[in-house]
Amino acid sequence: MKPLPRRYRAAALAACAVLGTCSLLGTSSLPSASAASTATPAFTASWATSQPGTVTNSPAWQNQTLRMVARTSLGGSQVRVDLSDAGEASAATFGHVTIGVQQNGGTTTATPVTVTFNGGSRTVTVPAGGRVASDPVTMDVTPGTRLLVSLYVPSGSPISTAPSNTYALQTEYNATGVDAAGDQFFPTGNTFGFTTFLAGVDVAAPAASSVVAIGDSITAAMGTPGDSDTAWTDYLAAHTAQAGLGVVNMGETGDQVIADQPGNPSVSTRWTHDVLDVPGVRSVIEEGGINDLRAGVTAARLETAQIALASAAHKAGLKFLLTTLTPCGGVGGAACNSTFETQRLAYNSWVRGGAGGNEDGYADFDAALGGYSSDGVGILNHVYDSGDHIHPNIQGNAVMADLVPVGKL
Repeated sequence: MKPLPRRYRAAALAACAVLGTCSLLGTSSLPSASAASTATPAFTASWATSQPGTVTNSPAWQNQTLRMVARTSLGGSQVRVDLSDAGEASAATFGHVTIGVQQNGGTTTATPVTVTFNGGSRTVTVPAGGRVASDPVTMDVTPGTRLLVSLYVPSGSPISTAPSNTYALQTEYNATGVDAAGDQFFPTGNTFGFTTFLAGVDVAAPAASSVVAIGDSITAAMGTPGDSDTAWTDYLAAHTAQAGLGVVNMGETGDQVIADQPGNPSVSTRWTHDVLDVPGVRSVIEEGGINDLRAGVTAARLETAQIALASAAHKAGLKFLLTTLTPCGGVGGAACNSTFETQRLAYNSWVRGGAGGNEDGYADFDAALGGYSSDGVGILNHVYDSGDHIHPNIQGNAVMADLVPVGKL
């Protein structure tokens, strides 16, 4: 098991303090739903998340139900649930999986619908390091619907470690000692703040319709309130829904494009799993790079890495878009100094110039959000600063989404 970086350990400890089970550890009405026909349509991701971290559970999870939020970006009349055990050494078994529309908190608008696997089985075992998609369920969902997906861990199938994204920006719900997956009124014992095992929710679509946004904590929406659905990818999804496209957020706090960190693989390492393997992916927006430059990587080295990602995307038949990097002057420490600024400006110039012919478009986040201090180091416009001088606030995220050229996706 990879060690968690400090920020993951802190987030996991805080979550486990309320979960009490580990040592690290929008509304709409629900339409009628039933098991879908045996014909398997094509599916495209409506919501997804990366889960590169690991939590260690002491005592091991068993006889408890986890209920987690997934907000759709694309509608459809059939849905399926994706479960992942990526990065773990042991398989994970779930005795009951359901899906419903959130009314408020852990409550659904009606009785959640049981999701089956492998042609009708209520129980599913996700192999170590593997991924499993459910059988299709007939269920009408619209873009922006907040779904609640419940996973019951049965007695006798303890889970000692679990994959996690510990900056989920959603309140998740836990019920101990009961299979509450089928309950409309969830008997919440406590709440937690990371996603685990739930990797995606897909909808039936006639063609590949998913846009993957990958990057660092700016994409992960650090600096915005929890349960607010105000990441720049959420605002972008409101634009792309009109074009029949969904947007999934694969942002990771502290992520770099090139170098892996302890427990936090880079964008390059995550590329296959978090981009190419996303169901129905058609294009990718790569926002990362600010943490590379802050760590001393040169603009030229970052450009080389982006060219390699562009090549991999194009080889897979995907469109590849970049963003300019926003400034971070005023952040504590020396990482956002004049040396960093020189490299940031050079990289942004390369992106604005077409990235050497390797990009299919770009979003100029810096032009809209950035400004300059008296010493010439770039700073976030105070109107768009969440307060930490590096992460945009809600208004900044909305502006960023407006800058993405939807017609190039």
